[in-house]
Amino acid sequence: MKPIYSLAVFACLTQGIFTGGRFLVALYAANQQASTLVIGVLISLFSLAPTFGSVPAGRIADRVGTRWPMLTCMTLLTLGMCLPLVLPGVMPLFVTAPLVGGAYFALYLCTNTLANSLSSKSDRAANFARLSVGVSSGQALGPLCAGLLIDHHSHAAAFVLMAILPLASHVWFVLLGLQHTPSKPQKESDHSRGALDLLRFHNLRPVLFLSTMFILAADVFVVMVPIYGLQLRLSASEMGMIASAFSVASFSVRAMSARLVDYFTIWQLMIMALVLAGTGIMLIGAVTTLPLLMLFAFASGLGQGLGAPMSTSAVYEVAPPEHASEAMGLRLSLGMATQVVLPIIIGSIGAFLTAEPVFYVCGLMLIGAAATQHRQWRRKTVEQPGE
Repeated sequence: MKPIYSLAVFACLTQGIFTGGRFLVALYAANQQASTLVIGVLISLFSLAPTFGSVPAGRIADRVGTRWPMLTCMTLLTLGMCLPLVLPGVMPLFVTAPLVGGAYFALYLCTNTLANSLSSKSDRAANFARLSVGVSSGQALGPLCAGLLIDHHSHAAAFVLMAILPLASHVWFVLLGLQHTPSKPQKESDHSRGALDLLRFHNLRPVLFLSTMFILAADVFVVMVPIYGLQLRLSASEMGMIASAFSVASFSVRAMSARLVDYFTIWQLMIMALVLAGTGIMLIGAVTTLPLLMLFAFASGLGQGLGAPMSTSAVYEVAPPEHASEAMGLRLSLGMATQVVLPIIIGSIGAFLTAEPVFYVCGLMLIGAAATQHRQWRRKTVEQPGE
């Protein structure tokens, strides 16, 4: 098995721990009679820790490599999932959520850095597309396995599985024997540069901007579709079908995107993805029947699923090699901050207005973001600083 495929299996395992663990924490808290506010805070804590910790984690990976940070993070994942087994109740979850969230996203960052080190300029985008298939698989399998164990056994059994999975990923990682060797800084002062100083590279700014737009596409869908579904008086199963259409599209296009990079540049794929995601989201607000809602959810899922791995690949192409992990950490920090803030803003707007205007505005924002980058359409590569 090629190293990138083995790394995709590893990404599937670790992503399953995160999504399954987040799902499990929410259900366990509800089982413990926690309020919806408490559950919401717990879910936010999974993203809050990476908001502040991703850049330092990237800086560490740039300086010392990925091996021991990844092994440390897998140990922290096990400890986080074991805590509710040792100390039952809601309060330990306030430690589990940020611990698991922070450890996972540091692990995710290092996994992407490893994928980049396995890639050449010609196959980088294809390799990140392959890695994203593993991530998508873990997103689906984690909650499914946790839910089945809860229904057929108990919450404790699900926590045991989520504590064992990091050990399994630990063994798999050791067997892979992969290691990213950090690049030597070009200057003595290079490592003292602040993360925000990376924004002075004019080619990095638009990539970070587009990455945030793809996160916006996913967040708008997740937050607003249930609100819109209730407004249309759809059943829970019908709303689930809409969400499934989005997920199936995201997985499908990621499976195909390794081929798409043979025919289109990264910039072209990102711009097409923004237009597709924006059009799908905008049209969701214009229809009321289930088949059309599923169709436009599928279109939005295609755009978001294609754009996410392409923007990740673009970050590594643009960033200085000695600061590649730190640049990825900055991307994650911006994304996590968006995931903490945007659902609250979008939900607040939806509470005062009907859902349709939110879809229209967000869809136009995505299409507008693509329009601002139209000059990049003919660019063959994502240029590095100084090119």
